[in-house]
Amino acid sequence: MGYLWDLGIGDPEGFYYMKSGTPNSVQSVLLICPDSDYGQVLIMNNVSEEAMRDWGNLYGQMEDDLIEYPKLNLVTYLRKDFLTNTPSAVEKYRSLVKEKENYFTNVNLLNRLGYELMGDNQLKKAIAIFELNIEQYPESWNVYDSLGEAFEKNGNLENALTNYKKALALNVNNQFDYNKTLKERIEKME
Repeated sequence: MGYLWDLGIGDPEGFYYMKSGTPNSVQSVLLICPDSDYGQVLIMNNVSEEAMRDWGNLYGQMEDDLIEYPKLNLVTYLRKDFLTNTPSAVEKYRSLVKEKENYFTNVNLLNRLGYELMGDNQLKKAIAIFELNIEQYPESWNVYDSLGEAFEKNGNLENALTNYKKALALNVNNQFDYNKTLKERIEKME
């Protein structure tokens, strides 16, 4: 604790110890998860905004892949298709997600891809990914919030408002202390 380690319990990794930092333009993280019997060390020698985004995406993807091995990460498996032919990838995803013995996925993997596309201003593709995420995880408040953000960024305020309201209604436990932000977005649009 003296070295300011983060301790917690995550899903699916279980209990974890984590330490990250950015000394001398090097980003690094050490993660130890005794409950799921895995860990990872990731070091990057570039701390530009673009590199940090890529580093975060890689870190999040690797964690899920390591926990679920030998299954394939379905979002990563279809990544090229999602980026080049989103409608086809969505259909492939719907078909392959049923093969639970071969593939794994979760709400965060699709959400991360949607935000990556949104960050690259590929809003139609991001919206398609977020809509797929809602189809797969309709009880997750965060997927509605993400879709609302994409619609707002795309100028479709009516659909943004609808999704923000749904997110607020589902976030009954005020996860991440986020309801204030949702209420502010809704008030701004009404």
